[in-house]
Amino acid sequence: MPTAKTSLPQSRAIEVFAWQGFSFEHPVDFAPLAITGTRREGYTRLASAGKLNFQIRWKQAKKPGDLMPPLKEYLAKLQRDAKKAKIQFRSEFDKTDDAITYRYTGVGQGRGKIFHNEACSRVFFIEVVGARKDALLPAFRELSATFSSEGDLKNERWSIFGLSFCVPGQMSIEKKTFQAGRTELILRGKHARIVATR
Repeated sequence: MPTAKTSLPQSRAIEVFAWQGFSFEHPVDFAPLAITGTRREGYTRLASAGKLNFQIRWKQAKKPGDLMPPLKEYLAKLQRDAKKAKIQFRSEFDKTDDAITYRYTGVGQGRGKIFHNEACSRVFFIEVVGARKDALLPAFRELSATFSSEGDLKNERWSIFGLSFCVPGQMSIEKKTFQAGRTELILRGKHARIVATR
């Protein structure tokens, strides 16, 4: 007697990037290309095999202040880049009580959000960037939905290139090594030094 074949929906493989007290999910074909700065201020960019990029910028700020000036400064820089390339630049934004979402089209295009997180006293820019013809909205919604900066101060997660672990409280990076086949993070806190290798 023939048996019926059923095909289960295949979920897309994802990984978690966790760094300096924030985290988000990303497809496995994304890899970190740039990581700079400290817990107080920094930048990271993950790129896919295609042209999509996830960008995160952060800066310590005890009070949120007006989020429009840093956003306008950022968009003005992108507009200058588009002008040099002789490409028309367009941007728009939507302001709510606790965040500003924005989008732009110039040399490339991007969708992002700027907001203040009171729990960790930082302002974050989270953004998806791609080519002018890329559909960014699904990726931006995924990034926004999974992004978290509400870290557990007693058990903070770090995760990159398949190396994932938790540490007892906030620690700073002493050294990071990203080589083919080897990932190593050395973290230092007030009472401990941790070496994690994959």
